[in-house]
Amino acid sequence: MSMEETLNETQNALEEFQMTSRELEEDLERELEQSEKKYKELKAKNESLIRDSEEWKRKYLNAQTEANENQRQMQRELDSLRNLQEEFVVKTRDLEINCDDLERNERAATSSLLDLENKYNKAIERNVILENELEGKNSLIEQVQRLKDELKDVHIELAILKNKQDGDLGPPRPSSEPVSPPKKEIYNPPAPQPSQVSQVSTTNTGRLDQNSNTVKMVQEMVGRVKSIEARLVSCRSLVSPLLAPPPSYSTTMPLASQSPPPSPKSRVDNSFRSMKGAYRRPSIQKSKAFSMSINQMRPNAMSKVQ
Repeated sequence: MSMEETLNETQNALEEFQMTSRELEEDLERELEQSEKKYKELKAKNESLIRDSEEWKRKYLNAQTEANENQRQMQRELDSLRNLQEEFVVKTRDLEINCDDLERNERAATSSLLDLENKYNKAIERNVILENELEGKNSLIEQVQRLKDELKDVHIELAILKNKQDGDLGPPRPSSEPVSPPKKEIYNPPAPQPSQVSQVSTTNTGRLDQNSNTVKMVQEMVGRVKSIEARLVSCRSLVSPLLAPPPSYSTTMPLASQSPPPSPKSRVDNSFRSMKGAYRRPSIQKSKAFSMSINQMRPNAMSKVQ
């Protein structure tokens, strides 16, 4: 039994050794292949570097020959430039003589240009004045529109108060008239007590006070309407001269080679047209003081009417 066991053990060890030897052999073969590949790659790189070095040597020689040729060419160009310099010296003398003539002409041109600039500045000032007048006109138009809207609101409030006043003054008359007829009926009612007579007199006086207060309010509203109408008339008197067409300003600025600029009248007309086209009726709101006075008067009027 011991021999068989040893035999089996030796066989197993032999098989394991064979397996490990095969694995080692495969690993060595792979390493050998990798080393061969690396050797081939390094050899190819070495050959390419040798070729590159030879190319750089050839390029260096070519560049050196080209530099020598360029140097000789630059020397020839330098000689030609010296000759040209001498020619330019002669030409500069002629140009200096011509420049003196041109300076004299320039002085005459600058004097005429200053005159034209003065005329142009005057035209610009006139345009600025006209633009300011247009802005003032637009602001006055806005004020007129605002006053018109306020006048409409005042007319509406006045109509409402008149309607309320008519409603307050109308009904009390038929209610106060039937007080006396019952005394002339067939049956004799009981005589009124003094307390009832005093209550009737106080109610009549209260109604008269309410009517007088509403009349005063209406009179105040009418006075405000008249003042607003007066303000509207004054604004119209201020706006009417601005609505007239502006005077024409003709400035002649002759130029030799440039086209003349547009006249101030055409500029003003164009600006007025653009402003007129871009102008929209602004959202007019009532003034704060006027709206507050109206809002304060409404609850008072309603309480007095009630």
